[in-house]
Amino acid sequence: KIYCLKKPTTQNKAVIMCAGDLMCEPAMSRAMMFNQRYFFEHGFEKVKNVLNKSDFAIANLETTVTDMVPYAHEVHRIEGRYHCNAPIEYLDALRFAGFDAFAQANNHNADAGADGLIDTVKNVHDKDFMHTGLFRNEEEPRFLLVDINNIKVAFLSYTEHINRSLDKKILNIIHVLKN
Repeated sequence: KIYCLKKPTTQNKAVIMCAGDLMCEPAMSRAMMFNQRYFFEHGFEKVKNVLNKSDFAIANLETTVTDMVPYAHEVHRIEGRYHCNAPIEYLDALRFAGFDAFAQANNHNADAGADGLIDTVKNVHDKDFMHTGLFRNEEEPRFLLVDINNIKVAFLSYTEHINRSLDKKILNIIHVLKN
């Protein structure tokens, strides 16, 4: 399956921007909260101007995004390790900023446990982001193939370890738990 951009800007030229770790650190969450609601868009206003110059923007989403466990600004360490978990509004701000896709294989992708990992993949998918590194089932390709202005580009996302003590089999058969 090849994802095609909805609005190609040029032919045979692609401006791709890649960003590092989007973690939704506790200080950011607290700074972007007002009256118990999150307004992360403000934190991405300047980045938006840069990302809007690209045809495609991808970043490492180095946090879970689920309401099944505490957010990182509520509990920042679990089992002695940093815990990264963002509210769903964080994804809305990343869309506002101009991100199209996420690499999701990293050491924090299981910080919310198996159910939180599954919920994160669902939330990313429901917000219509392209992604690789975490998948909804075994049938999804283990790469992201994107047609950017008639140029096909593949993105891969792998990690060598995760921070939680999940049974390694869970990461390979996790979809069975929910089907």
